[in-house]
Amino acid sequence: MHVTTEVWLITIAVMTVVLAVDIFVIGRRPHEPSMKEAGIAIGVFSGLAILFGLGVWYVSGPRFAAEFFAGWLTEYSLSIDNLFIFVIIMANLRVPRKLQQFALMVGIVLALIFRGIFIALGAAAIGLLLAAARDCARMDRDIRAGVWAAREGIELHGKTLGVVGTGPIGAQMVRIAAGFGMRVVAWNRSGVDPALPCEELELDRLLAGADVLTEYAFNTGVARHLFCRRCGVKSFYVPRSNPDGFSVNARCLETGTIATLAVEPFDGRNWENSAGVLRHLSSG
Repeated sequence: MHVTTEVWLITIAVMTVVLAVDIFVIGRRPHEPSMKEAGIAIGVFSGLAILFGLGVWYVSGPRFAAEFFAGWLTEYSLSIDNLFIFVIIMANLRVPRKLQQFALMVGIVLALIFRGIFIALGAAAIGLLLAAARDCARMDRDIRAGVWAAREGIELHGKTLGVVGTGPIGAQMVRIAAGFGMRVVAWNRSGVDPALPCEELELDRLLAGADVLTEYAFNTGVARHLFCRRCGVKSFYVPRSNPDGFSVNARCLETGTIATLAVEPFDGRNWENSAGVLRHLSSG
Protein backbone atom coordinates (compact mmCIF):
# COMPACT_ATOMS: atom_id res chain seq x y z
CA MET A 1 0.00 0.00 0.00
CA HIS A 2 1.47 3.34 -1.08
CA VAL A 3 0.56 6.29 1.11
CA THR A 4 1.30 9.70 -0.38
CA THR A 5 2.81 12.56 1.58
CA GLU A 6 -0.45 14.49 1.34
CA VAL A 7 -2.40 11.64 2.98
CA TRP A 8 0.16 11.44 5.78
CA LEU A 9 -0.07 15.19 6.37
CA ILE A 10 -3.88 15.10 6.43
CA THR A 11 -3.86 12.13 8.84
CA ILE A 12 -1.40 13.83 11.20
CA ALA A 13 -3.38 17.09 11.04
CA VAL A 14 -6.69 15.35 11.88
CA MET A 15 -5.06 13.40 14.72
CA THR A 16 -3.58 16.65 16.08
CA VAL A 17 -6.99 18.36 15.97
CA VAL A 18 -8.67 15.43 17.77
CA LEU A 19 -5.93 15.38 20.41
CA ALA A 20 -6.17 19.17 20.85
CA VAL A 21 -9.94 18.92 21.37
CA ASP A 22 -9.40 16.18 23.93
CA ILE A 23 -6.81 18.28 25.79
CA PHE A 24 -8.12 21.83 25.57
CA VAL A 25 -11.88 21.27 25.36
CA ILE A 26 -12.74 18.06 27.19
CA GLY A 27 -9.87 18.29 29.65
CA ARG A 28 -9.86 22.05 30.20
CA ARG A 29 -11.35 21.66 33.69
CA PRO A 30 -10.20 18.73 35.83
CA HIS A 31 -13.17 16.72 37.09
CA GLU A 32 -14.34 13.19 37.75
CA PRO A 33 -16.10 12.12 34.54
CA SER A 34 -19.49 10.47 34.81
CA MET A 35 -20.41 7.18 33.18
CA LYS A 36 -22.46 9.13 30.62
CA GLU A 37 -19.51 11.35 29.69
CA ALA A 38 -17.17 8.36 29.48
CA GLY A 39 -19.66 6.46 27.30
CA ILE A 40 -20.05 9.40 24.93
CA ALA A 41 -16.25 9.78 24.63
CA ILE A 42 -15.81 6.07 23.89
CA GLY A 43 -18.59 6.20 21.29
CA VAL A 44 -17.15 9.29 19.54
CA PHE A 45 -13.58 8.02 19.35
CA SER A 46 -14.65 4.50 18.36
CA GLY A 47 -16.88 5.99 15.67
CA LEU A 48 -13.96 8.02 14.32
CA ALA A 49 -11.82 4.88 14.15
CA ILE A 50 -14.59 3.01 12.32
CA LEU A 51 -15.03 5.88 9.85
CA PHE A 52 -11.28 5.90 9.24
CA GLY A 53 -11.32 2.16 8.56
CA LEU A 54 -14.22 2.57 6.13
CA GLY A 55 -12.27 5.33 4.41
CA VAL A 56 -9.32 2.98 4.03
CA TRP A 57 -11.69 0.38 2.56
CA TYR A 58 -13.06 2.90 0.06
CA VAL A 59 -9.64 4.21 -1.01
CA SER A 60 -7.43 1.09 -0.85
CA GLY A 61 -9.78 -1.89 -0.73
CA PRO A 62 -10.84 -4.50 1.84
CA ARG A 63 -7.38 -5.99 2.45
CA PHE A 64 -5.85 -2.90 4.02
CA ALA A 65 -9.09 -2.01 5.77
CA ALA A 66 -9.11 -5.47 7.38
CA GLU A 67 -5.49 -4.96 8.47
CA PHE A 68 -6.43 -1.63 10.06
CA PHE A 69 -9.43 -3.03 11.92
CA ALA A 70 -7.42 -6.03 13.09
CA GLY A 71 -4.69 -3.76 14.44
CA TRP A 72 -7.15 -1.34 16.02
CA LEU A 73 -9.16 -4.08 17.77
CA THR A 74 -5.94 -5.74 18.98
CA GLU A 75 -4.66 -2.47 20.46
CA TYR A 76 -8.08 -1.75 21.95
CA SER A 77 -8.21 -5.13 23.67
CA LEU A 78 -4.65 -4.75 24.95
CA SER A 79 -5.53 -1.35 26.40
CA ILE A 80 -7.80 -3.12 28.91
CA ASP A 81 -4.65 -4.43 30.59
CA ASN A 82 -3.47 -0.85 30.93
CA LEU A 83 -6.57 0.00 32.96
CA PHE A 84 -5.37 -2.24 35.79
CA ILE A 85 -1.93 -0.59 35.67
CA PHE A 86 -3.52 2.84 35.78
CA VAL A 87 -5.69 1.90 38.77
CA ILE A 88 -2.66 0.56 40.69
CA ILE A 89 -0.51 3.62 39.89
CA MET A 90 -3.25 6.11 40.73
CA ALA A 91 -4.02 4.34 44.00
CA ASN A 92 -0.39 4.09 45.11
CA LEU A 93 0.39 7.70 44.21
CA ARG A 94 -2.89 8.84 45.77
CA VAL A 95 -3.84 10.94 42.73
CA PRO A 96 -7.16 12.74 43.40
CA ARG A 97 -9.98 11.32 41.27
CA LYS A 98 -10.69 14.67 39.65
CA LEU A 99 -7.06 14.90 38.45
CA GLN A 100 -6.78 11.32 37.18
CA GLN A 101 -8.17 12.19 33.75
CA PHE A 102 -5.57 14.97 33.37
CA ALA A 103 -2.77 12.64 34.51
CA LEU A 104 -3.84 10.04 31.95
CA MET A 105 -3.91 12.70 29.22
CA VAL A 106 -0.34 13.77 30.04
CA GLY A 107 0.73 10.12 29.89
CA ILE A 108 -0.97 9.63 26.52
CA VAL A 109 0.70 12.73 25.02
CA LEU A 110 4.13 11.66 26.27
CA ALA A 111 3.54 8.13 24.96
CA LEU A 112 2.70 9.50 21.50
CA ILE A 113 5.80 11.70 21.47
CA PHE A 114 8.20 8.97 22.57
CA ARG A 115 6.57 6.37 20.33
CA GLY A 116 7.04 8.68 17.35
CA ILE A 117 10.71 9.19 18.27
CA PHE A 118 11.39 5.48 18.66
CA ILE A 119 9.51 4.63 15.44
CA ALA A 120 11.66 7.15 13.56
CA LEU A 121 14.87 5.80 15.11
CA GLY A 122 13.80 2.22 14.40
CA ALA A 123 12.94 3.04 10.79
CA ALA A 124 16.34 4.71 10.35
CA ALA A 125 18.14 1.72 11.88
CA ILE A 126 16.24 -0.76 9.69
CA GLY A 127 16.96 1.41 6.67
CA LEU A 128 20.69 1.29 7.41
CA LEU A 129 20.60 -2.49 7.83
CA LEU A 130 18.71 -2.94 4.57
CA ALA A 131 21.07 -0.59 2.76
CA ALA A 132 24.02 -2.63 3.98
CA ALA A 133 22.49 -6.01 3.15
CA ARG A 134 20.29 -5.35 0.13
CA ASP A 135 22.89 -6.54 -2.40
CA CYS A 136 24.33 -9.51 -0.46
CA ALA A 137 22.11 -12.23 -1.93
CA ARG A 138 22.39 -10.90 -5.47
CA MET A 139 26.16 -10.53 -5.23
CA ASP A 140 26.47 -14.10 -3.93
CA ARG A 141 24.42 -15.37 -6.88
CA ASP A 142 26.54 -13.35 -9.30
CA ILE A 143 29.78 -14.76 -7.92
CA ARG A 144 28.56 -18.34 -8.03
CA ALA A 145 27.26 -17.84 -11.56
CA GLY A 146 30.61 -16.46 -12.71
CA VAL A 147 29.09 -13.07 -13.50
CA TRP A 148 30.47 -9.86 -12.08
CA ALA A 149 29.32 -6.25 -12.16
CA ALA A 150 31.63 -3.80 -10.45
CA ARG A 151 29.97 -1.51 -7.90
CA GLU A 152 30.47 2.20 -8.11
CA GLY A 153 32.90 3.62 -5.58
CA ILE A 154 35.56 0.89 -5.40
CA GLU A 155 36.88 0.81 -9.00
CA LEU A 156 40.60 1.43 -9.29
CA HIS A 157 40.65 2.78 -12.83
CA GLY A 158 41.78 6.39 -12.81
CA LYS A 159 42.73 6.38 -9.13
CA THR A 160 46.21 7.20 -7.83
CA LEU A 161 48.36 4.56 -6.12
CA GLY A 162 51.41 5.54 -4.12
CA VAL A 163 54.09 2.86 -3.69
CA VAL A 164 56.83 3.31 -1.13
CA GLY A 165 59.71 1.06 -2.10
CA THR A 166 60.00 -0.56 -5.52
CA GLY A 167 61.67 -3.83 -4.61
CA PRO A 168 60.33 -7.09 -6.06
CA ILE A 169 56.94 -6.76 -4.36
CA GLY A 170 56.63 -3.01 -4.88
CA ALA A 171 57.58 -3.32 -8.55
CA GLN A 172 54.91 -5.96 -9.09
CA MET A 173 52.37 -3.70 -7.41
CA VAL A 174 53.32 -0.90 -9.78
CA ARG A 175 52.88 -3.14 -12.84
CA ILE A 176 49.51 -4.58 -11.87
CA ALA A 177 48.16 -1.18 -10.75
CA ALA A 178 49.17 0.28 -14.11
CA GLY A 179 47.38 -2.64 -15.73
CA PHE A 180 44.23 -1.61 -13.87
CA GLY A 181 44.51 1.81 -15.44
CA MET A 182 45.69 3.50 -12.25
CA ARG A 183 48.07 6.43 -12.07
CA VAL A 184 51.05 5.12 -10.11
CA VAL A 185 53.51 7.31 -8.21
CA ALA A 186 56.48 5.71 -6.48
CA TRP A 187 59.48 6.46 -4.32
CA ASN A 188 62.52 4.28 -3.67
CA ARG A 189 65.57 5.02 -1.56
CA SER A 190 67.96 4.10 -4.39
CA GLY A 191 65.78 5.46 -7.17
CA VAL A 192 62.91 3.98 -9.19
CA ASP A 193 63.63 1.73 -12.16
CA PRO A 194 62.84 3.81 -15.30
CA ALA A 195 61.31 0.70 -16.89
CA LEU A 196 58.47 0.67 -14.37
CA PRO A 197 55.19 2.26 -15.56
CA CYS A 198 55.06 4.89 -12.82
CA GLU A 199 56.03 8.44 -11.99
CA GLU A 200 58.85 8.94 -9.50
CA LEU A 201 58.14 11.48 -6.76
CA GLU A 202 59.80 12.66 -3.61
CA LEU A 203 58.46 10.87 -0.54
CA ASP A 204 56.62 13.89 0.86
CA ARG A 205 54.85 14.59 -2.43
CA LEU A 206 53.96 10.91 -2.83
CA LEU A 207 52.36 10.67 0.60
CA ALA A 208 50.39 13.83 -0.05
CA GLY A 209 49.17 12.76 -3.49
CA ALA A 210 48.33 9.06 -3.05
CA ASP A 211 45.01 9.58 -1.29
CA VAL A 212 43.26 6.42 -2.52
CA LEU A 213 45.20 3.52 -1.02
CA THR A 214 47.15 2.88 2.13
CA GLU A 215 49.58 0.05 2.79
CA TYR A 216 49.54 -2.35 5.73
CA ALA A 217 51.84 -5.29 6.53
CA PHE A 218 50.65 -8.15 8.75
CA ASN A 219 52.86 -9.99 11.25
CA THR A 220 56.03 -10.93 9.35
CA GLY A 221 55.81 -7.99 6.95
CA VAL A 222 56.41 -10.28 3.96
CA ALA A 223 52.99 -9.83 2.43
CA ARG A 224 51.99 -6.22 1.89
CA HIS A 225 48.34 -5.28 1.50
CA LEU A 226 46.72 -2.19 0.07
CA PHE A 227 43.43 -0.89 1.45
CA CYS A 228 41.21 1.89 0.19
CA ARG A 229 41.16 4.68 2.77
CA ARG A 230 37.55 5.57 1.98
CA CYS A 231 35.79 2.20 1.83
CA GLY A 232 38.32 -0.11 3.54
CA VAL A 233 38.41 -2.59 0.65
CA LYS A 234 41.64 -4.57 0.15
CA SER A 235 42.17 -4.16 -3.59
CA PHE A 236 45.15 -6.43 -4.36
CA TYR A 237 48.42 -7.68 -2.89
CA VAL A 238 51.29 -10.10 -3.40
CA PRO A 239 50.64 -13.09 -1.09
CA ARG A 240 53.49 -14.79 0.71
CA SER A 241 52.11 -18.18 -0.36
CA ASN A 242 52.49 -17.18 -4.05
CA PRO A 243 55.11 -14.42 -4.21
CA ASP A 244 55.11 -14.47 -8.02
CA GLY A 245 51.35 -13.97 -8.23
CA PHE A 246 48.66 -11.59 -7.10
CA SER A 247 45.58 -11.74 -4.95
CA VAL A 248 43.06 -9.41 -6.58
CA ASN A 249 39.71 -8.25 -5.21
CA ALA A 250 37.40 -8.73 -8.17
CA ARG A 251 35.16 -5.96 -6.87
CA CYS A 252 37.91 -3.48 -7.67
CA LEU A 253 38.20 -4.49 -11.32
CA GLU A 254 36.82 -2.12 -13.91
CA THR A 255 33.58 -3.23 -15.53
CA GLY A 256 34.30 -5.46 -18.52
CA THR A 257 37.81 -6.39 -17.40
CA ILE A 258 36.91 -10.06 -16.84
CA ALA A 259 34.27 -12.16 -18.56
CA THR A 260 33.84 -15.00 -16.04
CA LEU A 261 34.74 -15.73 -12.46
CA ALA A 262 35.16 -19.23 -10.97
CA VAL A 263 34.58 -19.78 -7.25
CA GLU A 264 36.47 -22.55 -5.44
CA PRO A 265 36.17 -23.38 -1.71
CA PHE A 266 39.14 -22.58 0.55
CA ASP A 267 39.52 -23.18 4.29
CA GLY A 268 40.63 -19.75 5.45
CA ARG A 269 40.50 -20.67 9.14
CA ASN A 270 43.24 -23.28 8.63
CA TRP A 271 45.22 -21.24 6.13
CA GLU A 272 48.62 -22.81 6.76
CA ASN A 273 47.30 -26.34 6.15
CA SER A 274 45.23 -25.30 3.15
CA ALA A 275 47.81 -23.16 1.35
CA GLY A 276 48.98 -26.21 -0.61
CA VAL A 277 45.90 -26.07 -2.83
CA LEU A 278 47.21 -22.75 -4.18
CA ARG A 279 50.66 -24.03 -5.20
CA HIS A 280 49.56 -24.78 -8.75
CA LEU A 281 48.98 -21.04 -9.19
CA SER A 282 52.68 -20.32 -8.64
CA SER A 283 55.34 -20.89 -11.28
CA GLY A 284 57.81 -21.86 -8.55
